[in-house]
Amino acid sequence: VRWVSPRGTIEVLDDYPYWVAMKYGYFGDIETTLEPGPMEATATIKLVDQGQADMGFPSPGVFSLGLEQGIPLVSVWHMGAYDVFDFAFRQGEKPADVKEIEGKTILLGSAGWQAIVDPMLAQIGVAPDSVNYAEAGNLWGQALMQGQGDAALSWEGLRAQWKGQGLTFDYFLGRDFSQFPANSFVIRRADYEDPAKKELYDAYLRAWAMGLEYGHLNPRAATHIVLEQFPALASTLEAPVATE
Repeated sequence: VRWVSPRGTIEVLDDYPYWVAMKYGYFGDIETTLEPGPMEATATIKLVDQGQADMGFPSPGVFSLGLEQGIPLVSVWHMGAYDVFDFAFRQGEKPADVKEIEGKTILLGSAGWQAIVDPMLAQIGVAPDSVNYAEAGNLWGQALMQGQGDAALSWEGLRAQWKGQGLTFDYFLGRDFSQFPANSFVIRRADYEDPAKKELYDAYLRAWAMGLEYGHLNPRAATHIVLEQFPALASTLEAPVATE
């Protein structure tokens, strides 16, 4: 099973259930790989549709965009119930209400991330064409700190990572204003309708769920397992991590 990330990197804490499952053999004899994929927002659904990946992890906006375009995908699992996307502002510059983001410049890591933000704005009554988007590449958080925009798209795992890097912002949290769920795991509809493949994905996702529960019960140990894979991530954390 080839799982592809929408972040352009796998050196993040967000995918800890996978690394926990790998360490403890939760996948059993399933051959599996986790790949970064391009940073472009719609890449995950395109790669799955084209058979270059088996499972993607798109945002609700990107997934609905794919369905609207006729891409035959099915959402099969959610790792989180609440919207994980947030809006970051320089300290002291966060408006009183999230709707006041209207007319502002929002920094994105990739121009394609507009497909993530447009639905978030629309659901709070802000016309997407009332804001300006600016693509700032991999360092869009630093670009916000330098004043190149008014706000920046962020998400749960990235907030902690930015803080560890000294990028301290004020946030509107998606879970507080959005009715969307988090990103979901999607597969091809043809695979979903294939009994053998459906059984395979059941076992595969059970392993992710077991890794998720492990992290819920012992978050420090789950973090340590990720750092075994990516030691450089330790420099982005606020404090040293010890196993329990």
